[in-house]
Amino acid sequence: MALRFDIDADAADALADALLDAGALSVDGADPHAGTSAEMPLYGEPGETTAGLWPVTRLTALFRDAGDIPPALAALAGAGTVLPSHETFSVAEQDWVRATQAQFAPIRIEDGLWIVPSWCEAVDPSAINLALDPGL
Repeated sequence: MALRFDIDADAADALADALLDAGALSVDGADPHAGTSAEMPLYGEPGETTAGLWPVTRLTALFRDAGDIPPALAALAGAGTVLPSHETFSVAEQDWVRATQAQFAPIRIEDGLWIVPSWCEAVDPSAINLALDPGL
């Protein structure tokens, strides 16, 4: 099960931490306008200072099951947190590792040089194929 709401960026990090403390398995921050003409892409490389979060950030907290959400909301309220209007929804079971891996494919650097995630087949077996997993 998931709990989702939009919140001002200045409160997003603290509320994400509070949700984790209240039992959320994970919390994701995203652009509430993603996929529309109002989308505001944020990019950054490791070590670079980025613009931070979106002015309004959509937080989505995942919980093991629906019964875990009311106690989490009560814990937040008990700590004085005022939660904005929110919704809950089911999240289908899936292989999250494979779903993440599907986002990455071999990258051709130049003729004869490829970066290939460890779970992919080399596109050109005769080339130099550097096995490197994204994020490492």
